[in-house]
Amino acid sequence: MGQRSPYRARTKGKVENGVKYVKRNALAGRRFSSWDDLNDWLERWSVEVADLRIHGTTHERPIDRFAHEQLTPLGTRPPYHHEQVQTRRVANDALVTVGAARYSVPVEYVGQTVSVHEGLGYYEFFHHQRLIARH
Repeated sequence: MGQRSPYRARTKGKVENGVKYVKRNALAGRRFSSWDDLNDWLERWSVEVADLRIHGTTHERPIDRFAHEQLTPLGTRPPYHHEQVQTRRVANDALVTVGAARYSVPVEYVGQTVSVHEGLGYYEFFHHQRLIARH
């Protein structure tokens, strides 16, 4: 089986079919209260449903095929990186509003525009690519 490269028309459908399968079979009609809940559900669904079906292309159960593959361990890297970036203006009191909360930045940035990077459980505030605060 060849490598599936991004922006390659010949393999685009194979990648999109996998996404469509997960969306229609694992996620359709479900809501999750947190990333942990989503991850827990996807882990259970993978083991109990996806790994046990007969795959349309290989005509094998994915769990059986996986046992024969030579894979490189990911190590301690998280499974994916979630980050959302927003732009905000620093108010006169040196606070930046994000959602319903306000976060402090150094007073010299009052009136300036900053980028707010939302990670999993934290916010980082940047001014011209320089980290100025983390909450």
